[in-house]
Amino acid sequence: MNLRARLTVFTTLLMSAVALTGCNGPQDVGVTKELLISDPPPMMSDAVTKLRPPATCPAFAPGHSDTGDETLQWLTGSCAVDEFGLTYGIDTGDRGSGLAVLPGDRELGIFFQIPASFAPPAAAWTTDGAAPAVEAWAAQEHLDDGVTSGLPESSSANRIAATVVAAGSGGLLLSLGHIDAQPIQVAAVLNYAGVYDAYIASRNVCRADSYGNQLCAQDYAERFYVNGQP
Repeated sequence: MNLRARLTVFTTLLMSAVALTGCNGPQDVGVTKELLISDPPPMMSDAVTKLRPPATCPAFAPGHSDTGDETLQWLTGSCAVDEFGLTYGIDTGDRGSGLAVLPGDRELGIFFQIPASFAPPAAAWTTDGAAPAVEAWAAQEHLDDGVTSGLPESSSANRIAATVVAAGSGGLLLSLGHIDAQPIQVAAVLNYAGVYDAYIASRNVCRADSYGNQLCAQDYAERFYVNGQP
């Protein structure tokens, strides 16, 4: 698998949408089609949400799969969830094209499965301030050839409130709030590099890949459409 297409170093808004669309995941879709969430994170005590951590996650967005079995060290899977307990594959792979399309008029969120050795304290997942650990955007934008335009995060006016409603050794559940019934593109970014440097690096759990990248210190993003393409 092309790791450079999969790892997101979020240094500019005008990055390729391929790099900004998550395609980590388990092994080839022919081997693993669902991720088992054996260690779901606890709900935050002050969480006001209808979302709950899932028991399983679809491995990929519909029509997508991977050709290899490489994974990020710090992130072993992700999927979207809704207030009715339904889950949706949103990861894009080496094979397949187009973003996943989710139903709207409901609360939506994203679950990220994070191994205990890479999981920071729940308080590390900040959503506000000058350098939040988690950010989200939504806009009536359509990706233009999957390259540099049609990105909601290109304007600060598209920022939406994101709330961490569950966090712990098993991962992170992020609520994007109630998404209405109009076609829209949603993007969310985990600025994990800063979290890693502050909470995880001293554990010496990282090692470089064949490209010299420290896989565990990369940022990561997911994006999908709701109610169809704008």
